[in-house]
Amino acid sequence: MVSASWAKEDAGLAQAQGLNERVISVNLTPPSDVVEALAEIEHEQWQHWSQAVATEVCPLTREKWRASWVEYNQLTEEMKEADRLWARKVVTLLRRRRLIK
Repeated sequence: MVSASWAKEDAGLAQAQGLNERVISVNLTPPSDVVEALAEIEHEQWQHWSQAVATEVCPLTREKWRASWVEYNQLTEEMKEADRLWARKVVTLLRRRRLIK
């Protein structure tokens, strides 16, 4: 499912590249397997960071985080979607810098 903010980023990028709206849904939405792979990496990165700083946050925050210190495939769909959002941002950044199409 494509979020509204992702669709807006796609539309802005398409406009900047002179593409019409019809092309957006075909060419700019990254393949789901790419999004999932990047989301998994994002979760792993967050997990390493949050565990490294866990002693610096309040116990309530730490306990909330601890529930997400699991493998990506064990996350709830809501948590996976949060990682997918960041994955899509990576794709947008790479496109803006013309590193990928």
